[in-house]
This record gives sequence, structure tokens and C-alpha cells, in this order.
Amino acid sequence: RGDHSMKSAAIIARLRRCRPVAWRWLKRALVAGVLTVVALAVVTVIAVFGWSYDLGNLDSGEPLVLTDRHGKVLRTVSAEHGLPRREAWVELDELPAIAIATVVHSEDERFFDHPGVDWRGIMRAAALNLKERRLGYGGSTITMQLVRMIHHPGRDRTFRKKVVEAVLALRLERELGKRAILEHYLNRAYYGNG
Repeated sequence: RGDHSMKSAAIIARLRRCRPVAWRWLKRALVAGVLTVVALAVVTVIAVFGWSYDLGNLDSGEPLVLTDRHGKVLRTVSAEHGLPRREAWVELDELPAIAIATVVHSEDERFFDHPGVDWRGIMRAAALNLKERRLGYGGSTITMQLVRMIHHPGRDRTFRKKVVEAVLALRLERELGKRAILEHYLNRAYYGNG
């Protein structure tokens, strides 16, 4: 029993000597973490507010690319038939309110409450992905989906493209109102045959 208490005392003495070193490393890690967060915030502000969104992209003549849920290209429709021409464009006021509400509710329930990126939705999607141990949830908003339709149609979804979509979505929300974004989305989204 005496031998056991001597070992315990030696361990405690050793921990007391190590405490200042551990505390120093913890402080360094905290400072590095805070500096990283501040740097990311500055970069984000510059990326979002440093440039405006080029509204000419909204009228691009890119083809419509139809993909399956895994990103495999099923069909590419030429630009002539892929994007609605202005004479085929449906104004938001011409659509039934229930149709608009249904799309907003199913695609981005907080559409009118966020600036183009729904951080709460992204965190929820990340938690679900971790819980299910797969990448099935993306947390994209209607604005982010519109940006993807314009800039990355039919291409693989990567983390880098998701960050670019988020920055462009924040810029687009600064340039257009929610109604215009919703009108573009509803006129461009693929709803199947018919």
C-alpha cells in the first residue's frame, strides 16, 4: 500500500511539472484558432463584398445538363432549347401562389430569411451527413442551386465548388431581390418531362 501511494505522489508531481507546458500549448492553440477564424472572416468579406455579381451570367447561353442523383450526365439539351427564351419566360406573378409556396417549402424553407446561404441549413446537413456517415445532404439554398445551374451545370459537386457557389450566392443576393432570384430559379429548374 505504501508503494502505491508513492507511485501516485510521483505521478501527481510529474503532472504538476507538465501543467505549465500544457497550458502554454493550449493558449497557443486557442490563439491560432482565433486568428484562423478572423482570417477566414476577412477573406469571406472580401470575396463577397469586394466584387459584384455579373448579371450577364443570368442570360448565358449554356446548355441544359440533366443529371441523375449521383451527378452522372443523362442528357445535354442545346442552349437553344435548354434555357427558356424570354418569350417562354413565366413571370413570378403568373404562377399560382401555391406552386411557389410548394417549391420554396420543399427546396429552401428559410429562403426569405437568409442572405443567400443558410448557415443553419448547412450545419443541419453536416450533422445529418455525420450521423448517417455519408454525403447525402448539401444544405444548398435556392440561390445556391441557381448559381450551380448557371455556373456548374451537370458537373461533380465538390467542397471547393460548394464554397464558390456560396460566395456567388451571397453576391447574387446583393444584386437581385428574392423575387427575381425565385423567378430565375423557377424558370430554369428541371421538373421532369412535360
